Amino acid sequence: APKPRAAATPKPAESKPAPPQEPKEKPRFPSRDAYEEYLTRTVGPIFRRYANHDPDSNRVDQYVWRIHPKSGDKTFRQAWPDTDGTIVIGHRDGLWPLYNRKAIRESTEVLLVEGEECMLAAANLHIVATTAIAGGTPGKAKYTDWSPLAGKTVYVWPDNDPPNDKGIRGGIVFMQEVIEILRRLTPRPRLFWINPDHLELPPKGDITDIVKQWGATDHQVLRAAITDIMA
Repeated sequence: APKPRAAATPKPAESKPAPPQEPKEKPRFPSRDAYEEYLTRTVGPIFRRYANHDPDSNRVDQYVWRIHPKSGDKTFRQAWPDTDGTIVIGHRDGLWPLYNRKAIRESTEVLLVEGEECMLAAANLHIVATTAIAGGTPGKAKYTDWSPLAGKTVYVWPDNDPPNDKGIRGGIVFMQEVIEILRRLTPRPRLFWINPDHLELPPKGDITDIVKQWGATDHQVLRAAITDIMA
């Protein structure tokens, strides 16, 4: 009798590699004015536009808009100018650049604050300050390029955020995350923590509230008050 043949093992079906996905084209507007008109029409009145400049070329490499909608709290939008003059919505690829990098490069001491308005308040007093594009949102410190602060003396000033419903003080947590990153830089910066609890600030208070408290005080006196806080 013929011997039974072993059943042939079926060959596994060859899986075809998925075709490469083309990167999504980021939405863009023909000009900055066109985008600002769109923001005003769809989001609300623009409070201020902030420009982040490349320290070598002095060209703008990122814009941030602060908007105050009538129906809610402030909100922010980001975009960057392409070489053809169009405005591309969102952030550039890679780590997000710090503000004020040229001044940081030329200074040994830097005040790190939470938000563009705080940075401008310090700049008006001739204090070199910087902030992250992402503001002070916990979990977002890793998206910023903090390397310009390597080897600097950095005064870290978080907002006086009250605890949220989970007991988290957002700005303080964010700045603590930043400090962990700064400690890994080479050369390591000298770090000083400005505790907002010691400054008699209102909830969410910051350097802008101190400027308001002093009112029309001479800038040199006000600058001395801020540098005393940093000391």
